[in-house]
Amino acid sequence: AAVALSSDGTTVIAGAPGGNFAYVYSRSGGTLTLQATLTAVGSSGLGTSVALSADGNTALVGAPNSSGNAGGAWVFTRSGTTWSSGTQLPLGTPSISSGRQGMAVSLAASGQRALVGGFNTSLAGAAWVYNLSNGVWTQEAQLAFFSTSGTDAQGSAVSLSGDGTLAFVGAY
Repeated sequence: AAVALSSDGTTVIAGAPGGNFAYVYSRSGGTLTLQATLTAVGSSGLGTSVALSADGNTALVGAPNSSGNAGGAWVFTRSGTTWSSGTQLPLGTPSISSGRQGMAVSLAASGQRALVGGFNTSLAGAAWVYNLSNGVWTQEAQLAFFSTSGTDAQGSAVSLSGDGTLAFVGAY
């Protein structure tokens, strides 16, 4: 399971990949209240990784078991207290066979740039950068790609700086 907080700590997201969803909680004073249960049609393992924008109004949720382990990530947005049904990011290219994209996710503070990592069972991995422009998410770059003989599990952990201009891609 994974968790993330908005910058002011009033929004919390917790992944529940066994149930294929993520819980969003709102905190007021000392009280934490369930605001939404995020689900996505066609996802599998949704909630393995989660990230929130600084204001807590954008959530990125990884689902690495989707589409025959190709993986995926969904973006959910909040207006008031209502969360959208989710938009799937395009599968990163070039993709890795059974690349399990969505094993790790990160969002810039604005919620308009996303980083999605994944690696397959032979531990070949990568990370993909996405940008939101005019309401459409498109892939900007692929980072740290290794051939299918790679064994470093690049993409097992990812992090974007607040302004979205610096990306770290971890391996183990």
